[in-house]
Amino acid sequence: MSECGDLPRRCQIAVVGGGFGGCLVAMIARQLGYDVVVLERRQHPRFAIGESLTPLANQTLRRIAKRYDLPCLIPISRFGTWREAYPHVTGGIKRGFSYFHHGPGTPFQTDARHASELLVAASRNDDVADTQWLRADVDAWFAEQTRQLGVPVAEQHEIRDATRENGTWLLSGHDGSRGSDWRLEADLIVQATGREDTVFDDLTRNLSTSHGFLTRSGAVWTHFDGLPRFEAFLRESGIGTDDYPFHCDDTALHHVIEEGWIWQIRFWDGRTSVGLVARDLDALPGDGPAGRFRKTVARYPSLDAFYAPGRLSAIPGRWFEKRCLQRRRMFAAAQGIVWLPHAFGFVDPLHSTGIAFSLVGIERLGVGLETACSTHGCLDEKWLGAYDDKTKRDIEHVDRLIAAAYRGMHDPDLFHAATMLYFAAATLAERRRPGEAGAGFLGSADRRFADVVDRALSTLEHVPHGAGAGEVQSVVRAIEDDLRPFNHVGLFHPAVERMYIETAAPEADV
Repeated sequence: MSECGDLPRRCQIAVVGGGFGGCLVAMIARQLGYDVVVLERRQHPRFAIGESLTPLANQTLRRIAKRYDLPCLIPISRFGTWREAYPHVTGGIKRGFSYFHHGPGTPFQTDARHASELLVAASRNDDVADTQWLRADVDAWFAEQTRQLGVPVAEQHEIRDATRENGTWLLSGHDGSRGSDWRLEADLIVQATGREDTVFDDLTRNLSTSHGFLTRSGAVWTHFDGLPRFEAFLRESGIGTDDYPFHCDDTALHHVIEEGWIWQIRFWDGRTSVGLVARDLDALPGDGPAGRFRKTVARYPSLDAFYAPGRLSAIPGRWFEKRCLQRRRMFAAAQGIVWLPHAFGFVDPLHSTGIAFSLVGIERLGVGLETACSTHGCLDEKWLGAYDDKTKRDIEHVDRLIAAAYRGMHDPDLFHAATMLYFAAATLAERRRPGEAGAGFLGSADRRFADVVDRALSTLEHVPHGAGAGEVQSVVRAIEDDLRPFNHVGLFHPAVERMYIETAAPEADV
């Protein structure tokens, strides 16, 4: 075997996966003085999803930037500073979340109390707004920032074999850019890729499963060009938007339908990320992912008309499909290897938890690496056990929050109440003091809050489709009463019905 380019023979930490998560770990490790290498099997820029950030994600990113002296990260944590500092890196603005309920066979309709609409703010103005990440650009940018710190980011480096001897990992693989083989020794492996990796799976027996989730969904997705703004479409349809607290297109926009929901995320270069998430993908009409999307959308006149002008973007130039989105491994850490949260598992994109979950896990790993500096990155059993427990607890909590929303999805009032579980957790997390311990991700370690979520899940499970208004309102009141100790931002009762600005995160930096 031949040595390839700048890849060293040995390092303390080998990060497998060169997306934003893997590169951010490498940047932290380098600032702590570790010898670190990033191994990426593809080449930047490459298509990926997981594009929508939240205030909690950006607060965590700013904490990481300040703790590890990574000032390049600060501008991308807010829309205004990103556009000024990195206009060449494509993204989008996210003022919050918006939801529109559609019934089959009838055009979208609502009323004065916004019965079929829900908008929830995450920020008070565009400058401090959250962002949407065009992952091809953002991941490539993270890789470049990592290289500027002196970390080798080895692209087109596929791992073909891995063994562990006397506390050292022995990795070997192929460099597709040079057509040659490589070898690398490392003390610690950080798994930062969400794909199945048979090399490490076979060695650690840390297999992935879709069993045990309350949420069950699959998805088809792509990027569109030429999609109009939905707010303009509403106005052209005679539906007023004057009392919206922000433009609904500047959000993670959700179209809620019988089959599940459709996401819509706009970037400033004219592209829009679009995906259909369904409880049962196989039950949808149509052949292939594009056919399933078009046939499903055709059941809803307004959506059919709205998506008609959309055409596939050159990148990726095709549709993707995953029959079951849910996955999780048996453990998140073992001696000599740590899985980042997105490598450990995933639930569903409904509440935009993916990037925030990853960043919280990366922050935890950074603290672990700080204490392990004197032992060449050897994380002790106590830390590994705590990381494993927290990661498992967090993903189970996210599953319950999302499952509750799915159980209420068939009725706009129930869905409104069910989503308030997430927004109560999120707004509390955004207002906690930096470094405040004990709450877990979105309140996962708060037993009182977990009990509220469990009671809501149980109640929502027993509300039949087509339940009367009295039964629905009884459930809504029960969830509202249960959430009262955690509701500090006027959930359920905004100044304008279903139009929340009170939920905007504090603007002060962390």
